[in-house]
Amino acid sequence: MVISAALVLVICVVLFNRHRLGAHVAIVGDNPESAKEMGINVARTKTLTYVIVGLCAAFAGVLS
Repeated sequence: MVISAALVLVICVVLFNRHRLGAHVAIVGDNPESAKEMGINVARTKTLTYVIVGLCAAFAGVLS
């Protein structure tokens, strides 16, 4: 279980620190109006964030 959780943690860290989605999440979380003006699809970014969080919660439920 620990190895699986560590793998998910590494994937999330890489996704949010090294991928464009991570930058979009940070910008949308800071100021959605300016993110929209910069051309970021705010609804898509929020949806993807909620999906990722939901999948992580489901994974945690399966592990426990």
